[in-house]
Amino acid sequence: MIVLVVDDDQAVLKMAERRLKREFNGREFVFFFVDSAQSALKLVEGLRDKQSELPGIAILDGNLTGRTGDCQERIDLCRDLKDLAPNLKVISHTATGARFGDVSIQKDNKSWGDVMQAIRRLMDKKAAAGA
Repeated sequence: MIVLVVDDDQAVLKMAERRLKREFNGREFVFFFVDSAQSALKLVEGLRDKQSELPGIAILDGNLTGRTGDCQERIDLCRDLKDLAPNLKVISHTATGARFGDVSIQKDNKSWGDVMQAIRRLMDKKAAAGA
């Protein structure tokens, strides 16, 4: 399964990479870590154009622009990613408390455990659905 992580904070991306790879080591996962909505869309478009496997899960920061209260980018990104990858499940991981996607998690120092649990639950649902 491909997991896409989108966050404009490089420190968060590095931590996400360490935590996800450690937690899911040895399982059939491919992780992509990008720092902008544009990079995320370009990556998924490239995978689609090559007829490669598309991401099954995306973990999205809720504020990629750095402008407080600017929700349009996250709405657009979520919609555009789901247009490109219709079976994509989105985990919102944001400090602003914004709720969007299939699962919403408040970002703090302890929230990566919740992200891991959400990934497992989404995988279980996909397996049960035969996707």
